[in-house]
Amino acid sequence: MDACRSCKSISGEDRISPGPPIYTGKHWALEHAYPVALVGWVVLVLKEHKETIAELTPPEWAEFGVLLPAAVRLVKEYVFSCESQYVLSLNAAKGFHHVHWHVIPVTPDVPKELRGSRIFALAGGKDQYPAADASLVTRWCAEARSAFPGLL
Repeated sequence: MDACRSCKSISGEDRISPGPPIYTGKHWALEHAYPVALVGWVVLVLKEHKETIAELTPPEWAEFGVLLPAAVRLVKEYVFSCESQYVLSLNAAKGFHHVHWHVIPVTPDVPKELRGSRIFALAGGKDQYPAADASLVTRWCAEARSAFPGLL
């Protein structure tokens, strides 16, 4: 099995996001995804290692039910020109077999050919779509961290 990058990031051993955690609850943490081309692309990550959503307990689902709508509102209100938001859980990438949900801002500058599930072309810091500047992500996370409790 691959080393779980989500577990390492949540524990602080090897953080993925350059920014601070936006929110840490009992079962879930809200982080900025990285490397991604869009500032404001957040990930709601289960703090305990589980590989499928079928493994979630009622308390985990209950907290998720409060946090996901707040995360969507955060992206809608704090990402400039956000037209819509995608919410996806794939849990299949190498090193990320760990329950997590992406909340992705769709802005006018997202190319039409990358709408829908093709939006993941903007993840991974590829040459054509480089990662957002880490300092911008860090600043956005700090602002989001201050705003998030008011969205709950």
